[in-house]
Amino acid sequence: MVNSNVKKPSVKFCSSCLYSTSSAVGLDFDEKNVCTGCMISGEKSVINWVERKKYFIDLLEGYRGKFNKQYDCIIPVSGGKDSFFQAHLIKELGYNALLVTYNGNNYSKTGLENVQIMREVFGFDHIFFYTSSKNFKKT
Repeated sequence: MVNSNVKKPSVKFCSSCLYSTSSAVGLDFDEKNVCTGCMISGEKSVINWVERKKYFIDLLEGYRGKFNKQYDCIIPVSGGKDSFFQAHLIKELGYNALLVTYNGNNYSKTGLENVQIMREVFGFDHIFFYTSSKNFKKT
């Protein structure tokens, strides 16, 4: 017997991209039924990218050689597309990065290959950090 008093959640769709609330990623909607993904995506068109790049370079310059003469910055990387983009941008701007990866014992063969490829493509040193099994089990 079905309980007719149980209210089923209604599915909403974004008025811009048609993404639904039934997706695996939780979304919020504004008063015009636009999802948070579209709201954030829309912000890209109002950012002054020339100014933002100058700010980024000024930030990097403030740390160049401050802690270690060999590296200008540290980039935490996973081997995914965001990591590749960050390493590409730093290399394109003429900086030398130290790549750092924490391995939580969850990397696939492809993931491990990606971080190795990234190191070779950009010519950056790369530290791969593994915690001991004893310490890993504590977390």
